[in-house]
Amino acid sequence: MIHVLYLDDEPHNLSAFQAAFRRDFRVHTTTEPTDAVALLREHPVEVLISDQKMPNISGVEFFELIMNDYPDPVRMLLTGHADLDAVIDAINKGQIYKYISKPWNEVQLADLIREAAALHHQRRRERRAAGQLATLIDSARGINRELLELVRPGSMPDAAAWARIAELAERIEFTLSEQEL
Repeated sequence: MIHVLYLDDEPHNLSAFQAAFRRDFRVHTTTEPTDAVALLREHPVEVLISDQKMPNISGVEFFELIMNDYPDPVRMLLTGHADLDAVIDAINKGQIYKYISKPWNEVQLADLIREAAALHHQRRRERRAAGQLATLIDSARGINRELLELVRPGSMPDAAAWARIAELAERIEFTLSEQEL
């Protein structure tokens, strides 16, 4: 189930959100940015939604504040105020996925949450694949160094060197066949 965290200083918005989406998603709500950080620490949040206009911190400032510690949740900004500067800040500083106007359309917001969660999972798969590829490249570099040492220019590999070359070639083939990128 998709974990969604919604931060808004207005409790009635949180109640409406909870009522609208609790059947489809695992919904976490709070009016306090510090509680939102605690919820991020405790739950595998895929989608993070924040109101823009709050008394102590804006949604963009909140996103900016948590970016280094919680880079994975896909961020969406929800606001009742059309503010071009907030949109620009959200894109440039908060790295938001979507900017949504209040009042929200329940069907559209649910679709956006699903899209954001899919994006979250796609990014995780890509990071995992990039890590696997980096490991393969490091392994290939090590094997290549060893091969170059065995076949130095001007040297003629002996039977033991040829056996090692064959072993390294098999290792390369096995490593590549075992990887699922």
